[in-house]
Amino acid sequence: MTCRADVKAVSPSLAIIALPSKQITEVGDFSKLTVLKEVDLSNNRIVFQRQLAGLFKATSIQTLNLTGNPVCTSSAYRYFVIYNLPNLIY
Repeated sequence: MTCRADVKAVSPSLAIIALPSKQITEVGDFSKLTVLKEVDLSNNRIVFQRQLAGLFKATSIQTLNLTGNPVCTSSAYRYFVIYNLPNLIY
């Protein structure tokens, strides 16, 4: 079963999204969240880097927590995230 973090009905002025431990397997399109600064998707079920693609459309993200997702065990995961989120601080 796929559980997607989709933000179509969320205000574009949202600055923080916290969805830890929600069984999320894929991230939807975050491009409308132009002021989004902080995202917590820890302890979900994101396995592959491609399942994060929608997240990278919100280039304003400065803080990201993906701890506890299987994708974090990938050897290139960290570089992939840093490359796709140029404003990431933590």
